[in-house]
Amino acid sequence: MRIKWQKGWRLCLAACLALMAAVSTGSVRAGAADQPGDFDLYVLSLSWSPDYCASHRDDAKQCAADRHFGLVVHGLWPQFATPRLDTASGKPSNWPAHCPNTQRNTPPGNTPPAAAATIWPSLGLFRHEWQTHGTCSGLAPADFVDLTGQLRQRFQTPSALQPTQTDRPLAASDLRQAILGANPGLPVKGLQLFCHKNRLAEIRLCLGRDGDHAYTACPATMSREDNCPAAIQLEGLGD
Repeated sequence: MRIKWQKGWRLCLAACLALMAAVSTGSVRAGAADQPGDFDLYVLSLSWSPDYCASHRDDAKQCAADRHFGLVVHGLWPQFATPRLDTASGKPSNWPAHCPNTQRNTPPGNTPPAAAATIWPSLGLFRHEWQTHGTCSGLAPADFVDLTGQLRQRFQTPSALQPTQTDRPLAASDLRQAILGANPGLPVKGLQLFCHKNRLAEIRLCLGRDGDHAYTACPATMSREDNCPAAIQLEGLGD
């Protein structure tokens, strides 16, 4: 909150005392929502590229005629298990974003790690994901890229998610079973299907933040994002 200078030091003092009282009572958690490394688990988001390209034909990096992508890495997102109070807005936040990081505006903005081009469908998407989410991982850019690649490689894509030229209907329950069957150790509550209306848009997987990053149940706060209806459509590659 900005305070006009002419209102004098009395208002400044009052504001400082109010902030100190808030901190002492625990109503403000300084830096809780945006500190690198302060999170509980990861969410690996894999986008269904044909759905994105249906409305982004001008994105030549991902949607050109020779780019036949199915599932692609959207991002690896640090996530809270329960909401934290965002100190800027005063509202609960389910994930950290745009964390202060000495590496935030250095090489990833101009020269991303070489491996990023083999994991994300475009370097523009990687740059956005690094700035928004990667800075909160507490990892160096190259380590964040490597971890994302490892977790993507671990996930086994079932045959139901191999891209085809034409659209096709699929029951959401069948897709869930196909994904779970192809990925032993993935719990039912560790998988979420996110749709745009009845079209599959993303698959989201929840993983531990430490050790071998084992699959884990997603937080209850993410339940509203698991929004696919019983009958869904897989967008085809088109012409």
